[in-house]
Amino acid sequence: MLFLLSQNFRKKGYNLVNTLLPHLLTYPRSGSHYFDDLIYEEKKLHFNKSHYLDQLFDKNNNKNRTIITIARDPKDSISSYLALFRLHEPGNEHIISEKITEYILMYSFLYEHADYVIDFNDLVNNPKPVIEKVLNFISIEEDDYHRFNTDAVSKFKGFIPSSKPLASYNDKVLDGFNLDLCYFYYNKLLERKITV
Repeated sequence: MLFLLSQNFRKKGYNLVNTLLPHLLTYPRSGSHYFDDLIYEEKKLHFNKSHYLDQLFDKNNNKNRTIITIARDPKDSISSYLALFRLHEPGNEHIISEKITEYILMYSFLYEHADYVIDFNDLVNNPKPVIEKVLNFISIEEDDYHRFNTDAVSKFKGFIPSSKPLASYNDKVLDGFNLDLCYFYYNKLLERKITV
C-alpha cells in the first residue's frame, strides 16, 4: 500500500518518502549523532537529521514530517558548540550572541512543532529505554526500512555523548550573557519530553 501511495504522491509532485520518515531536528551539540548511533545499533537504520528547518514544511507552510528533537541544557549545548569550533576566545562575543539567539529561535520553534521530545540527560543516562520508546511511538514497519539510510558505517561510532571532555570546553564563557529566554524555552520543551 505504501508503494501505491508513493506512486500517487509522486505523480502529484509530492515526495512521500520525506513525509513518512521522521526527521531529527536539533540545535548543534545536542546528541543527534549519539542518538543516530543508538538507533542504528537497534534497527540498522538512520533517521534524517539536521540543525536546519529544511524539508519540514510544504510550499503552503504546512508541516509535512514527524519531528523528533533532543533538548539539552543551553549552557552545555552552546558552550560545547563554541568549544568545538574554538569560538570561545575573547573577541567573539558577537558570535556567542548569535549562537544564543539561534538556540532561542530553534527551541521556540521546536516547542510549537516537535512531535517527540527527548531529554538529553535521559538519552545519555538511559539510552536503551529512550530508543525503545521513540521507536514504539513512531511505529516504523520493517517493510519501510528500505526507505531509510541503512549504511553500515557510522562516522560517529563511539561518539562521546557529552562534549565536556573537550580540552577547550568552558561553560564559564557564557557567564556574562543573558540565557533567560534559552532556559524558558528549554524548560517549556522539557514539559513535553518522552518519559522513561
